[in-house]
Amino acid sequence: DDGVLPLMNVSRIAVLGCAAASLPAKGHEGDYYSGGGSGHVNPSGVVTPLQGILQYATAAGIIVEVSASDDLENATAAAKHSDLVIVVAATTSGEAWEGGGDRSSLALD
Repeated sequence: DDGVLPLMNVSRIAVLGCAAASLPAKGHEGDYYSGGGSGHVNPSGVVTPLQGILQYATAAGIIVEVSASDDLENATAAAKHSDLVIVVAATTSGEAWEGGGDRSSLALD
């Protein structure tokens, strides 16, 4: 980790990305936690990345700036004054992605 962990001297964290606050999907829809299709599991409880970071940061007296969207302007503003930026990026998958074939790109949600 090249001395990055544990986090020291951090007073403000920016959490960026819509996946940071995403909740599990119901049914067989794909989500960030257990995929989609016949292998999808409906969890009894999930702590989102944002919830976990907020819990830790609050206990440590750290301010959290949140941009849980794909809005680049908001993300830039949140990151500009932060000591640490955490980008939560993800994509979903399932058995019938894009009509049953391979994905057309590696783009994230």
